[in-house]
Amino acid sequence: MDFEFKEPDVHDDPVIEKYLWDPINFSEKMARLDAGFLGHRLESGTGIPSFRFRVGQNVFSELIALSDDGRIEIVLEGTVRQSQQFQLRSSGLTAVQVEGGKLEKGTWTLPVTKTSNVFRLKAKLPGGLRARPNIERKENWEPQPVVSTPTIVLQPDLKRRRKPGKPLAVQAGYRANTWEAPLDLYGRKQLFAPTGIAVAKDGTIVLATRASGVWRIRGGEWSLFAEGIFESLGVCIEDDKGDRIVITQKPELTRISDTDGDGRADTFETVCDDFGFHGNYHEYTHGPVRDQAGNYYFNLNLADASGHEQAAFRAGGKFMGTMGGYRGWSCRVTPEGKFEPFANGLRSPAGMGFAPDGRLWYSENQGEYVGSSKWVPLEQGKFYGHPSGLVDLPGVTPDTELDRDAWAAKLRKGAVWLPHNKVANSPGNPVWDVTGGKFGVYGGQVFLGDQTLSQLFRIVTEQVNGIDQGCAIPFAEGLASGVMRPCFLSDGSMLIGQTGRGWYATGGFPAGLQQIVWDGKTVPADILRVAASPEGFAVHFTRPLGKEITAEQLRKSVLVTSWFYTNTPEYGSPEHDIREDTLAEVGISGDGKVLYLKIADFGKGSKWLDRIYHIKIPGSKTLFSTGTCWDALESYFTLRAIPK
Repeated sequence: MDFEFKEPDVHDDPVIEKYLWDPINFSEKMARLDAGFLGHRLESGTGIPSFRFRVGQNVFSELIALSDDGRIEIVLEGTVRQSQQFQLRSSGLTAVQVEGGKLEKGTWTLPVTKTSNVFRLKAKLPGGLRARPNIERKENWEPQPVVSTPTIVLQPDLKRRRKPGKPLAVQAGYRANTWEAPLDLYGRKQLFAPTGIAVAKDGTIVLATRASGVWRIRGGEWSLFAEGIFESLGVCIEDDKGDRIVITQKPELTRISDTDGDGRADTFETVCDDFGFHGNYHEYTHGPVRDQAGNYYFNLNLADASGHEQAAFRAGGKFMGTMGGYRGWSCRVTPEGKFEPFANGLRSPAGMGFAPDGRLWYSENQGEYVGSSKWVPLEQGKFYGHPSGLVDLPGVTPDTELDRDAWAAKLRKGAVWLPHNKVANSPGNPVWDVTGGKFGVYGGQVFLGDQTLSQLFRIVTEQVNGIDQGCAIPFAEGLASGVMRPCFLSDGSMLIGQTGRGWYATGGFPAGLQQIVWDGKTVPADILRVAASPEGFAVHFTRPLGKEITAEQLRKSVLVTSWFYTNTPEYGSPEHDIREDTLAEVGISGDGKVLYLKIADFGKGSKWLDRIYHIKIPGSKTLFSTGTCWDALESYFTLRAIPK
């Protein structure tokens, strides 16, 4: 069985190129590959792994034992429903013996059996073993207490843009704690980058990390749940206690379970690996998320294709591309384990989630064919802009001439642009506030973080004439590292997993885990949401404006600036046609909580749609009768449709 088309050796560009240009579709090759790796189980007491795999109708469990004198023993257990052959390497092995089946000319043949049988192969390895020295310290699996310390929070009436490493700044009424990472099994500090966080019904917190395994928090204590995880970026809990979870790893979705109740994972089941993985560092697998029907969804990042020439298809872009195997696609796995391509045209889709109404959304990172980062509904069969992934469509190879203008016309536009280096640079995962008021007045809104800018912002969307649009509003900045995974805990506080990943993050730390807690009473003076109106915008506040504030005063101080982005093969887009839009009239609602901005000639002509409107209210700390706020309130509204 040849798996090279799906998982070639790292940097084996000739092989990658061969299959990338192959006219046979990846899906056809997968259908022909009647075999698969099914996962592994750790034997109780010893921790020795037994691997499970399938070839045709045969499913085997495999144990491998190595001795100090260089001998290997492979034990296979399973029912042989079809005659099974294994090919031994042609040189080096000596003293080969088998128990069960026949060994002839280097081929081990197992006969058909009616029941499960055990088969053994023993041999001497050339040169013996090269073992590492014994480790003197023993592994310590005992729980560790969660240590949380208050984080210095700046008053949010200072200027917003700060130098890296400065303390956290967040709205009034919120405080922050920094959680120390657990030590590893040898008592050492570790790079703990929690990129997946979920909470079980019983309150257990499950944290998947990039390089430190999967940890759980129960009763205020850390414990290591699973080791050997390959850059997990998400976790879903399938039971009530966090004993059975599904995570992403770079090459697969994996179900991890504790079946004997000892607190450690012992079963690792491959849920899905029906996509290509080439060892490229940028081939992230984002997700998973799960719908009410039990389907899992995940997004496959494009590769860093620079320097790979013919071994990656970049569709005219400079950096990101595909080496095949549905890179740049969103994918779905049914409860029965069936893999289904869901949508394409993705670039670096680092965050995804289901809104309370059941709609699936994702966050996209700026780059080629993505003018700026954006927040987008993820819908089946839609095209999202980056043409590299189209190479996995039936009948398409890198030599196929794609009508890029026609594909650009099919673009499923985003709902909200996230202006580059203002709101976001590399947005991560979303979380919706469904805490029932435990986190403040932002119920139903989505919170999204940014990996580069180390900040957190809110997104509020609306539909006008069936078209999605909305605004992004700052919430917190100066977090320790790159914000990738906010998650609400059972008490309504927000836990934020962070990583620098080796890229730059303005927080200054390589990783972090911080908690934001609302005091339960303070309502900060803030923009709650912005909505489009027939004549401009309606800005809704969390608190009423001061009674002495007049509409004319605000007409002179409020600034509305707008521009648009374009999607080209270049890396991102400049801000095109920057202009200050004139306020013709300003109104204040009777309760003082809505500011109506009437823009001169709004809606007349073709210059209003598909633009970002930056609404800035300077000197805002003097505008409200109570509460404190940022020195200037800001919102970035993406206008796709004007209400009638």
